[in-house]
Amino acid sequence: MKKDIKLSEFIESLSSEAHVPGGGSVASLAGCLGAGLVSMVGNLTKGKKNYENVSDDMERLLSEAKRLNSHLFDLITQDMQAFDDVMGAYKLPRETEEDKAVRDQAVQHALKKAAQVPFETMKSALGVLKLSIDAAEKGNKNLVSDAGVAAHMAWSAIRSAYYNVVINANSISDEGFVNQIKGDSDKMLTESDELLKKATQISGSKLRGE
Repeated sequence: MKKDIKLSEFIESLSSEAHVPGGGSVASLAGCLGAGLVSMVGNLTKGKKNYENVSDDMERLLSEAKRLNSHLFDLITQDMQAFDDVMGAYKLPRETEEDKAVRDQAVQHALKKAAQVPFETMKSALGVLKLSIDAAEKGNKNLVSDAGVAAHMAWSAIRSAYYNVVINANSISDEGFVNQIKGDSDKMLTESDELLKKATQISGSKLRGE
């Protein structure tokens, strides 16, 4: 998504018959929203009364959230481009054996990129999920609900991006690549489930005043 595009335009395009944006871009956007909420908690905690002892923690949180947000935002567009590249590769001529070989190579290259982009989304969103736990634990108690939402948005980004990793990996012939990216994705998915559980426990406990 270009930095000057309106969210309403993105949603309108998403709702249309256009192939892009799709689920991969939405996953990255979800990660951005989670990172944005983490930053909000950090900004409304840093330097505030009764939170002076976590100011340094909030500075680090804000720096990392900003970095992850920027990367996830770029991945929105990268996912669209990756899909366009796959479609372009499939449209290459296949009249001769040489044509077929060139097309197959282009398709496989494009599919790898299309799997790698959501994989990057998973990694960055996992970072956001970890930050959301810090936000819930150390951030302004009046914003614990926002930290909880951030955690769920990040987890949703991870789960959603996972689907896009797998659907592209299923068409890749390089078994080594497929085993690696699927294996690493499975590990992140498992870790994200545990992190979400922790974030939910922390935010839920604070919301209940425990």
